[in-house]
Amino acid sequence: MLSVVILIIVMATIIYLIQKGHQLHWGLLGGSVILSIANGNGLIDTVKIVGLALSAPKTLELVLAVTIVSMMISVMSSINLLERMVEKLADFLHNPKLTLMGIPALAGGIPVTGGAIISAPLVGQVGTSTDLSNARLAAINIIFRHVSIWVMPFRAHYFLAASFSAIPLFDLVKAQAPLTILGFLAGYWFLLRKAQVKEDGNGQKPNRLLAGRDFLFYSSPLSAILAGSAFGLRLDLSLLLGLILCLFFAFGHPNFKFQTVIRGIRLDLIMTMCAILVFAKTVQSIEALPNLLHSIVNYGIPFNILVFLVPLVVGFFTADPTTCVALVFPLLMPLVPLDTKLFYVVVLYAVGLISYMVSPLHVCQVLTNDHFGIKLMQIYREYWAIQLVLLAGIAALFFLGVRLLA
Repeated sequence: MLSVVILIIVMATIIYLIQKGHQLHWGLLGGSVILSIANGNGLIDTVKIVGLALSAPKTLELVLAVTIVSMMISVMSSINLLERMVEKLADFLHNPKLTLMGIPALAGGIPVTGGAIISAPLVGQVGTSTDLSNARLAAINIIFRHVSIWVMPFRAHYFLAASFSAIPLFDLVKAQAPLTILGFLAGYWFLLRKAQVKEDGNGQKPNRLLAGRDFLFYSSPLSAILAGSAFGLRLDLSLLLGLILCLFFAFGHPNFKFQTVIRGIRLDLIMTMCAILVFAKTVQSIEALPNLLHSIVNYGIPFNILVFLVPLVVGFFTADPTTCVALVFPLLMPLVPLDTKLFYVVVLYAVGLISYMVSPLHVCQVLTNDHFGIKLMQIYREYWAIQLVLLAGIAALFFLGVRLLA
């Protein structure tokens, strides 16, 4: 039981350190050592646990995945590929309301910390053709950026959720697609339905067919990744397809150099992925933990409530989905029923994403509010109803899925 108490203390300490701006990987590695010793392991056994975690084939796949994604981001940024996607998408849609939905959704596919600041100026620019307030535009940027993440699995926390649960990435995308659709419908209803569009005075209309063709062309790296996952290709190999296409676009561009690819490699992110996997392996080795969780359930707290409550709390206080997945999945996955595992994973991941989205420490939200010059409560007033709809949608998807499969 001492190891369980230590686990709670370690998790609380990690959350505290993250809030204070400290690196996640050091907290996880230090916590893993403390947990292993508290569980009765000596130094040699602790080293063995670390070695097993780091030598697992899944570890190599995940490390390669986050490395390739980082290189893709560097290449895309150097040649302004995202900006070209957004421009062609706006020309194709030729509707300010649809464009306001599409820009942050497209930018949400690019896994950059605080990446909402990329789309915020574009949303603000398109917003000048409407009567929407800055608070409403800020909410649009946050909502449509983050609801698209459920079907755009290009992030470390998405990879981790699929890895910890042993669910194919594309199966997780398909299962969460209804939540993205619901998010778009609710976002339009509460944020854009009554918006008034100002008349366009220049009278020039782009060729929508050509714009659509160009958008598909420029977004082909992202499409290649999804296609690779859909056909069962290994995660790192699917991402490699996307990187190769990015390099194709970058070839001959004046801003692109070989060093651009190398600069994209983020050692801190690689260390974080390794530390998460070591921490998860250590938590799984605590024999008293499953017994404690079973006792909590037997005491009267339904497990179906815990899978909502735990990621909701952890995601809100960490304001980091990777940390949330790293702490929550090793803790709760051992109790998840195998026959309905997919829908439990959807809840753990989706609820964590929502709680992270509304956290006052959420970097995207902080940067977006700063760009539009608004305060936290202003954006809360704009999107609180959407978050409730999303939570209700997650609950409905979960209970319906579990009932159908049980």
